Amino acid sequence: MTTEDRSSPRRTSVLPGMRPDPDAPLAVLGAWARVWGPDPLRIQGPGGNLSVKRDANLWIKASGSRLDRASSDHGWTEVDWRSCRDALPPPRPGIPGRAAEAAYAELVLRAPRTPAMPRPSMELGMHAVLRARHVAHLHSLSGILTAAMRHGDPRLAVLLHPVRSAGFAVRRVPAARPGLELTWAIARRLEPPTDDTDTLYLLANHGVVWVSNDATRIRQAESDFEARARDVLGLASFGPPEVTEGPNGLECHFDAWPELAWEPRPTFPDFAVFFPDPECQPALRGRSIRVPEGLPPRDAAELVFAQALVGTRARALGLDVVLPRRVANTVAALVLERLRRAPSMGVA
Repeated sequence: MTTEDRSSPRRTSVLPGMRPDPDAPLAVLGAWARVWGPDPLRIQGPGGNLSVKRDANLWIKASGSRLDRASSDHGWTEVDWRSCRDALPPPRPGIPGRAAEAAYAELVLRAPRTPAMPRPSMELGMHAVLRARHVAHLHSLSGILTAAMRHGDPRLAVLLHPVRSAGFAVRRVPAARPGLELTWAIARRLEPPTDDTDTLYLLANHGVVWVSNDATRIRQAESDFEARARDVLGLASFGPPEVTEGPNGLECHFDAWPELAWEPRPTFPDFAVFFPDPECQPALRGRSIRVPEGLPPRDAAELVFAQALVGTRARALGLDVVLPRRVANTVAALVLERLRRAPSMGVA
């Protein structure tokens, strides 16, 4: 059974003659999904996760679902965010061990308010420790390239000017495995622990996390950052590839790009998750990349597009964007990543 087969969270009813509340949690999430979901520079495949809190309730994207298929009443699940936060394995020095990872997986699997609801995103812990009402984790390619710049790089000031002008703090987070390790990394950067509003977290190799009590502030600051970054980073000439399907997979054609520098090592976690076998990975053939069968075509094409764009622009900009080997070699084995991968791979 795929994620789409499961029941959606309960809807917020609107009486006849009443206008829907645009600030209602599911309305905010649906509006975000319509804007961000179709853009492969922000979201690829079933990646990204968004949440809205109201009182003790947290609505968050369902695991394994595509954001562009979510709406104001579909694609989300509901949890008690304070209970989830209090049940998290507490941060310890270093990276989580097997016992902590197993406890975290169990927490996520039993988090939905009712058994009929889909399981939440594996990033539930991060959304729970961030106390602000709105949290948006986008797999922004602009964000990955920006996070790869060293402190003191003059390009950083230009890229982050719209963010800081909007009143958002900027905090950088080193590369971490999705799930519990990323939750711990975020928790260590709360300054102080209860003041985490109006913040942009730049995640190394993993995009961005926008945090605020005001959804409109996130939408505006995120839009301004993306516009500035796409201009400064020179992304306009690098559109999605033309894709042809054959009996053994896809061919992604990048003939229209002014340059192509394919990096075979993963530059972001989802590439490692959805192409875990070193013997069966996308491969460069001239100006095309052949993608083995197994993933839904659109998911596969978007992941290859992201890998190609990040690698190509990183080389031109003098940036190191290769995902640390420790993360790349272990992320696909996480229980929650295996479960998330299953719907996309057509597995029950």
